[in-house]
Amino acid sequence: MNARRWTIVLFTLVVGAVGCGRSPNQLCEDFVKECGSENSVAACQARAATLEAEAQQDQCLQLWDQYVGCVDNLQSLCTAADQCASQRDDLATYCHIHFM
Repeated sequence: MNARRWTIVLFTLVVGAVGCGRSPNQLCEDFVKECGSENSVAACQARAATLEAEAQQDQCLQLWDQYVGCVDNLQSLCTAADQCASQRDDLATYCHIHFM
């Protein structure tokens, strides 16, 4: 799996922390199960926690919520890199989130 896709998936983990979406733990489990990631659920969860902390530190909760909402509404987590690229790019550009 390419680094961009893995980063997107990891970033989705925080969906549960915002609103009533799936928890980061559940999103990681779902992603690994659905998309066949070679990365572990634990690694996914750790990366998601780091990305969430970066978003909070940069005071980008509105953009964060938009991104997380996009990912949580997808039919398949495997499409997050493409389907939510605009929201992810906004976080990287305006909030200096450090994607891999």
